[in-house]
Amino acid sequence: MVIHDGSREEKDDTTYKVTLRNVTGHTTVGRDNKVVGGIGAPAGSASQVTETQLAELKAEFVRVREFVEGLDDAGEREKGAAADRLEELEAAVTDGEPDVRTMGRVRAWFAE
Repeated sequence: MVIHDGSREEKDDTTYKVTLRNVTGHTTVGRDNKVVGGIGAPAGSASQVTETQLAELKAEFVRVREFVEGLDDAGEREKGAAADRLEELEAAVTDGEPDVRTMGRVRAWFAE
């Protein structure tokens, strides 16, 4: 949440030119901004993944694999590489402690 405090008596006519590329986090530009929030999920039961959520996630991996296999404009090599990345991603997400580095690498591969 960003709060812009417009209660200042004097008005500031400062101009900001901002160019952003590939930003994955929050960005705040200007003066007198107050940023309030936290990082990560809350501790406790709210952050636990249920069996239902895990089953839904695995079903989505199946759906994406089927989507990739059905692509007409991709060659077998590209489809195989995508299937390999999906396998890496699924393992990074579902095998014990999440592997955020692998998640980021796979995301970058698909974005490219």
